[in-house]
Amino acid sequence: MSTAARRRTRAAARPREVASRGWQVDPGVGGAAVVLVSLGVVMSYSTTAPLDMEVTVPPLFRQHLLALAVGGAGMVGAMWLPLRIWRRLALPIWAVSVVLLVATHLFGVEANGAR
Repeated sequence: MSTAARRRTRAAARPREVASRGWQVDPGVGGAAVVLVSLGVVMSYSTTAPLDMEVTVPPLFRQHLLALAVGGAGMVGAMWLPLRIWRRLALPIWAVSVVLLVATHLFGVEANGAR
């Protein structure tokens, strides 16, 4: 078998990559995320529209869209980081999360029985 034929065989055996960085998006997870985000946007608009009838786009709905854009940018940023970096950061991120949970329990403001 020639060298070119071996390269073609190896390339055909590799999974298809979505982007040049090697991102692989699971269609089931991606589809579920799109459906959930869409439902959230519709629910957010339907609950905030009656609060301010004079404007086309209610301010609370705009805040929801802004948070959605920030979350989408964060998702893309997280996808750009290689997995080895996430593995290295996993324990420190977990420790910060636990410290923040304890701080919420100790110093958080209570409202209607929730903190």
